[in-house]
Amino acid sequence: MELGWQECAPTGQLWSYVVPHPPLLPAFAPLAPYIVGLIIPDGLPGIRMVGAIVASAEEGIGSVAPAEIAIGDRMRLTFVRLAEDVALPCWVPDAACAPSEREEKP
Repeated sequence: MELGWQECAPTGQLWSYVVPHPPLLPAFAPLAPYIVGLIIPDGLPGIRMVGAIVASAEEGIGSVAPAEIAIGDRMRLTFVRLAEDVALPCWVPDAACAPSEREEKP
């Protein structure tokens, strides 16, 4: 198997998520609670990408409640700037996905 970088779409599907209690890193404690998701990028079914789930890059980490998402939701990549030289890849629920296309929430 050859390893290397591969470009992928900035969209995907929520495969799983967790709300860490307490946050694993002290720097994230003020942002809690927040959601960390595993996303299947479109076109790459064997890959999972990790990132916080946010309402928008401007609203940042902790801006989405667990009740607002469901496994199978469509997501779009964004970057949240934490400092001048630090930006984290995060995922925004894709508003283009009609509610009828989503799995029913329990």
